[in-house]
Amino acid sequence: MTLGIRRKMLLILVTVLVIAVGVSGWLTMRKQERDLYDAIELRGQEVIKHAANALALYAVSYDYHGIQLLLDELIQSPDLVHAHVTSAKGNLMATAGPISPAQGRHPSFERPIRFDNRQVGTLTIQLDDADIVRRVTESRNELLLRELLLVLLVAIGEFVALSYVIARPIAIISRTLEKNADTELRIEHPIPFRSTDELGRLADHFNRMRKRLNQTQRQLQTRMEAADAQLVQTNQTLILQSEKLKKANQRLIELSRTDALTGLYNRRHFEDIMTRELGDQRNDGVPCSLLIIDIDRFKQINDTHGHAMGDAVLKHFSRQIREGVRQQDIACRIGGEEFAVACRNTSHQEALRLAERLRESAEQCPLIDGNTQVFYTVSIGATTVTTRPTDLDTAFKHADQALYASKETGRNRVSHHLDQPQPAHLA
Repeated sequence: MTLGIRRKMLLILVTVLVIAVGVSGWLTMRKQERDLYDAIELRGQEVIKHAANALALYAVSYDYHGIQLLLDELIQSPDLVHAHVTSAKGNLMATAGPISPAQGRHPSFERPIRFDNRQVGTLTIQLDDADIVRRVTESRNELLLRELLLVLLVAIGEFVALSYVIARPIAIISRTLEKNADTELRIEHPIPFRSTDELGRLADHFNRMRKRLNQTQRQLQTRMEAADAQLVQTNQTLILQSEKLKKANQRLIELSRTDALTGLYNRRHFEDIMTRELGDQRNDGVPCSLLIIDIDRFKQINDTHGHAMGDAVLKHFSRQIREGVRQQDIACRIGGEEFAVACRNTSHQEALRLAERLRESAEQCPLIDGNTQVFYTVSIGATTVTTRPTDLDTAFKHADQALYASKETGRNRVSHHLDQPQPAHLA
């Protein structure tokens, strides 16, 4: 439902009145509640003070029967619902009346029982504030009724006055404006309202400005149409340029990270990844392995079949690596016919199994180009890092030593650094 000016004024007026009267009533009720609960507090302190003094002699002599009799007599008071006494060691000595867990309903008071300046026990009592709550509720209801009546009377009087002074002129202006705007947003009719107040002057100013606004609107409309057409064309150009720039940036990122021939990561990006992996300051015991792979007798392949076929072998073995490594592994072409694979969360034996799988893949899957078959093998050196941080140069050094061992023992082999004898000058 659409809210008219009268309904809005009534809604605002009632809201302001309700808030103002409500805040005033709430503050009044809060003061009454504080006064009443202060009285409860004073009553509880007085009762527990006298009771603790009376129980001192019984508590120091451990007269349980006497304590029980005093507590039974104490809870005969109409506003006392529970009392119990504990010894200085915290043991229950006597209790009277049911214990209530509701703190707001039965406020509790606790006081040490002293004899000769020495604490011999603790007295705890609970008062019943049901009468206080009832009185507060009745006062709140009476105050609410008075506030509602006051709000109603003030709202009716103000609504009638504001409707005649403000709502009626605004309604006239609103109806005129509704029928004035045509499809081209021109204002055809003046506002038929005369008055010496602010709304009358507003209508008079509007009527004088009407002709100038219509003329300015026509000029502005012409300029906006031309600007819109130019903006659409400029926006389309910017979109095309943005798409081209986005593709170019993505291509630059790929070129900066990958080897152009094989599509694997290049050495610089690989070293950045390995530096972060090996430089992890957490000594969590998770191993990381590095494989260095070299195609055996690659120069002979180039001399026999030509450099184009050599490049084809490099791309062929790169595909073997991508298909043979796991999703968590990172492969790169270091340079020439040498490759590297970073194996995350990979132990000594797991690294050997992965390397052996890559070696067998190269040996058993030759490059087939038309009628030409190019058989080739690879030698692999592996190292495993279990304690971090470790620098990248050390990891590469150990993997290179293992690769050298594979080459020296006949090529087409997998060697692990930890399985090799460690001469002093290579350790």
